[in-house]
Amino acid sequence: GIAMKRRRPIGDTETFALSLVTELRRLRDEVRALPPGHARESALGKLRQSEARAHIYEWLRPGQAPK
Repeated sequence: GIAMKRRRPIGDTETFALSLVTELRRLRDEVRALPPGHARESALGKLRQSEARAHIYEWLRPGQAPK
């Protein structure tokens, strides 16, 4: 069957922020380790998407005023 991904509780922002940071570090390490080519470009695309998620999270984070 299809596995359903468990959603995080709405108030779980610290865990979400930590997972964003962990994912960014992992992807940066992966990109550094890969030689130029398709696999590296794919990893770079994932890294850019994760960086965008982190920026959006910063903008929308509860209690943060827009800069």
